[in-house]
Amino acid sequence: LEIDPLGFWHSCILTICYFLWRKYEQAIAQSLTTTAINPKLYAEVIKRCWSLTELGRHAEAFALYEDVSTQPGGESVIWFIGNAYAVTGESEKARAVLAQIKEISAEMYTSPFFFALLHAGLNETKEAIDYIEQLVENRDPWMVFIYADPRLDNLRSDSRFQRLESMVVPEAVRMKDDTPSSANLKTSSEPNQNNADSKRGERESRTVSATTFKSRRTARLAAVCIALIILASVIGYALYNFANRQPIEFHADKITSLTTTGKTKIAAVSPDGKYLANVQENGEKQSLWVRQVAAENNVQIVPPAETKFRGLSFSPDGSRIFYIVGNMLFQIPALGGSPKKVLENINSNGISFSPDGEQFAFVRYSKEDSSIFIADADGANERQLHSLARPESLTKNPAWSPDGKVIACSVRHAPADYYVLVVQTADGAAAPINSQHPTAISQLAWLPDSKGLMMLGIAENKKSVLERIYQISYPSGETRRITNDFMAYDNFSLTADGHSLLAVREESINHIWTAPGDGDASRAKQLTVGLDKYDGVAGLAWMPDGRILYESKPGGRIETLTINADGSNSKQVLENGVYSTVSPDGRFLVYQKPGDSGEFGLFRLDLSDNTEKRLTVGLELWMTVSPDGKQVIFSRSGEQMGLYRVSIDGGETTKIFDGAAMAADVSPDGKQIAFHLSKGKQSGIVIMPFDGGEMTRIFEADFLRVADFPLPALQWTPDGRALNYVITRDNVSNIWRQPIDGGAPVQVTNFTTNLIFNFAFSPDGSQIALSRGTFNSDVVLIENQK
Repeated sequence: LEIDPLGFWHSCILTICYFLWRKYEQAIAQSLTTTAINPKLYAEVIKRCWSLTELGRHAEAFALYEDVSTQPGGESVIWFIGNAYAVTGESEKARAVLAQIKEISAEMYTSPFFFALLHAGLNETKEAIDYIEQLVENRDPWMVFIYADPRLDNLRSDSRFQRLESMVVPEAVRMKDDTPSSANLKTSSEPNQNNADSKRGERESRTVSATTFKSRRTARLAAVCIALIILASVIGYALYNFANRQPIEFHADKITSLTTTGKTKIAAVSPDGKYLANVQENGEKQSLWVRQVAAENNVQIVPPAETKFRGLSFSPDGSRIFYIVGNMLFQIPALGGSPKKVLENINSNGISFSPDGEQFAFVRYSKEDSSIFIADADGANERQLHSLARPESLTKNPAWSPDGKVIACSVRHAPADYYVLVVQTADGAAAPINSQHPTAISQLAWLPDSKGLMMLGIAENKKSVLERIYQISYPSGETRRITNDFMAYDNFSLTADGHSLLAVREESINHIWTAPGDGDASRAKQLTVGLDKYDGVAGLAWMPDGRILYESKPGGRIETLTINADGSNSKQVLENGVYSTVSPDGRFLVYQKPGDSGEFGLFRLDLSDNTEKRLTVGLELWMTVSPDGKQVIFSRSGEQMGLYRVSIDGGETTKIFDGAAMAADVSPDGKQIAFHLSKGKQSGIVIMPFDGGEMTRIFEADFLRVADFPLPALQWTPDGRALNYVITRDNVSNIWRQPIDGGAPVQVTNFTTNLIFNFAFSPDGSQIALSRGTFNSDVVLIENQK
């Protein structure tokens, strides 16, 4: 250090050496020198607290501990503050810290040294030495401290401790007369001259003869010093890295497919990364399976039933699997057994456990608000933590941080406008993460350092429609995309160490086809090609001149194109509009998109002069234009759910039906509206007057759902006497026709493969344009190998 007085690492090592040799004032001075070089070296401040505690300057030590705990890397305070509480007689606080460390140790490796320190401070010799024994067995680097750490001096007369000490430091180095252990230690009840705290007198075997260190300057002592410096440097480096480590950055370094059925709906990985729970769907039935991640040995633990699973997760110890069906939460042993109901009236798409596994968080809705609740692991003792008044609403996937301090949940602020809310578990106080507002947030999960969240949603581009996986830094809110492929993701699960992420990835192949109006599949023709473009899924219509208008999403971008019925002359006519449709006269395109202010709504594009006009503000879906071209009929989601109409020139919107109305179509004479109605498990086709009023007809009919998103295609026949819609059976779709006079439906098309995502008959009914293809969802393992 004399050669290099500002030598950073030398200075760090010397602070530890002074502390181990009981030269506390010099250790404090050296620590101040080091932090003058780097004020953000909080590990050095923590080491200063060690010496302050030994000198009895507890108020100073606790003030520094408190300050450091609020800084980056400050969580390392917990390893040492418990000992400080213990030696000052605050045993209740010390035991609270002990409980916290035990919770942490359930999630990550925690050195037994920290437990030993705390028990030594509480004068619990047996417990302290039990942990020191583990320390030595584990070859934990902290074991070198048992030879000289003054905080363990009250253990040194114990024969077990002496045996363990001899295993750490060889006899050639461990000199009885020249070291700070053994004979150089003397019992004293007198407080140190710098000690203002009388409680120091209660602790025995804590004072070392200062003359011993001054009088013995032998070669053996030099050897001991060198050994201590080398060993202390290892520990100091580890402590420095722990207290000043950078937040975890997750990278998709390796992606491995784990399932190939194409029918996986939900998946969850056990905390240790060894097991995979997955829900498989076959037709209308779903079943729950479990397998090893490293082996293809899927075992069914819940048999198939006509139900929908949500919120699949393992308990923190990996012994149980929790899942939601309807509004009920169940648990089942991870390797199979009888399901057991845990809780009712749960609206979450998932629950999130506290670090110790004793409690879980979930979301519950009411007409007035949405709330985060906490319940014990058995479902008992539920209590509200935080409530959010409508029109904002908490989404259905809370995430409890690994440090236990906060629960994160996404909030739907407005249509296509979300943010992350962080709620303190201690008192329910809440604040948003200061980040951009994503278009969608479907799921959140904390990384193990509690400094970041993994998010499923749409964040970086409001023009994208594919949900991807991102990392959000906490508390800064900086968002970084993790998955860079052109696939969509539906749900994910994270291992406890944060190294692996298991996700359900969706692959959809959709192309535009044409078929004759009589539905003869043998004469069907494919018009478009390519992968993951979602051709025609959300927008498909006929132009008056015989061209087909369709929406496509290559790479997640959105564009609307026209193509001739023979597959020639594909041409882009619009960017960034979704659910595009055309007026009967071909003059206007109507579509949804975010405007310049970011607010979504309906827009109209005049194809004669390429001018655009906003018609509404809201998250509008499934638009159609009335036969006279004067009115736009659309569905609205969210708090104002229902069926609406607005003039093609804009103006006031009128609600004509209150409920989950989808895919409306106006009869050719303009007098009636038909639409799909979804209500819980029931769905059907409804007919009502164009101006609103009572429903005149209701027919039982279901519709295709892809990744739980409804695709309810519906269209009147040109003569207005029947309605065309899609029925999917055994993963094959066909168009059926329902006479409005109540007769039995008849099958129109006769396809034997693939799904129909959307369709549109030509105005004269002679041709059908179809969006046909496949949809597969499988589990992938994404590994962060850095």
